[in-house]
Amino acid sequence: MDHCFPFGVKNAHNRLGITVDALIDILKAAKIGPIPKWADDLFPIRFPISSTSLQDGSFSYHYHYDLVTLKNVVAPLCIPWHPTKWKDFSAAPVYLGLVWNFDTHDVSLAEPKRQKYLTKVSEFLRDHSSSRIFKKHALSLLGTLSHVTIVYQDGRSIRKIPGLLSLT
Repeated sequence: MDHCFPFGVKNAHNRLGITVDALIDILKAAKIGPIPKWADDLFPIRFPISSTSLQDGSFSYHYHYDLVTLKNVVAPLCIPWHPTKWKDFSAAPVYLGLVWNFDTHDVSLAEPKRQKYLTKVSEFLRDHSSSRIFKKHALSLLGTLSHVTIVYQDGRSIRKIPGLLSLT
């Protein structure tokens, strides 16, 4: 009898959360963070500790840690991370299908996610324009649209900024 997960691993998400929380605590102790998370998707964020003015008027930023430092801190734990879980730091990283632009303080849908959602909405409208709508399909579309409400409130983009994506 399985005394740890008597209802199978599909109900074991709490165990994953506890493990990831412990990992985040270890990283915080190494002064790496903040690290928002969704299940096993970590989103380490870093802030510049200093900057240098360059001759062209731009700035070079310096940080307390980089991706190599972060990986070295967690390496002794031997966690079998999939390579796609770690991406180098960026001013506009993609997390949960959203582009978080720290320079412009904007959030937008990543292009692959935008195309996927646009296709899903278009197919839903096409397939259900003159027929009965099944609850399963409506709930699936609702979940999709709920995911984008952080970006597109009240059916429109928050701000129109050149280069940002829209649903149209």
